[in-house]
Amino acid sequence: MKKYFFLYLMCLCLANPAGAQSFFFSKKKPSATRSTTMPRTCGTVEYNRQLEMSSPENRAGRQAALKRISERLMRADDVKNQLGLVTIPVVVHVVYANTSENISDADIQSQIDVLNRDFRKLNSDIGLAPAPFLQVSADMEIEFCLASVDPNGNPTSGITRTSTTHAPFYLENDVKFTANGGHDVWNPSRYLNLWVCGLSSGLLGYAQFPGLDPSTDGVVIDSDCFGDLSALEPYNKGRTATHEI
Repeated sequence: MKKYFFLYLMCLCLANPAGAQSFFFSKKKPSATRSTTMPRTCGTVEYNRQLEMSSPENRAGRQAALKRISERLMRADDVKNQLGLVTIPVVVHVVYANTSENISDADIQSQIDVLNRDFRKLNSDIGLAPAPFLQVSADMEIEFCLASVDPNGNPTSGITRTSTTHAPFYLENDVKFTANGGHDVWNPSRYLNLWVCGLSSGLLGYAQFPGLDPSTDGVVIDSDCFGDLSALEPYNKGRTATHEI
């Protein structure tokens, strides 16, 4: 049951985003530059608060998702026996305004590798986790792979590349729409959508809670901190994506 501690923690975050913010990361306001020497932040709480305030459908959707997760927690062992190891197809939408933001296929694969080590508890630095977390850490039996088939049934590398003049991006979600200089979502019931782009105001990334608008469902990560090959220190371990996902 240890692995379900994390699902329980997810429920707490969905129910109380302000509490999640104080638990997971600093509330310090970032500066307007993209320096890697300054404190940088996760925008998930602010982003999801904006979504919920903008639409009663979003508020209702999040509550419905929370209810479904809670119901599954009540029968966690049955779900585990039914599913076993789960592999999630990922599409990475690279939206770039310059060559440094147009990260390589190797960078992208390195991020997938980091996710698989972290979610399967195969990361070599697991012993550095704080004791309370180490006691409940577990193999989540979740793996990630780049999608091999696109929404139209055609072969794909699981990577899209879009040159843009709209940069850097922020929490306004333009990166998730082709018409706004980004790239449209792939069906989020079939793919985990990751957008990689330049982000402003010290933003490392942000994720969307379950149950909200499917046209924007997924995770946005700054190109400087994606993967563990050419990302900039100290965000070069691929852990920004692990945290957001």
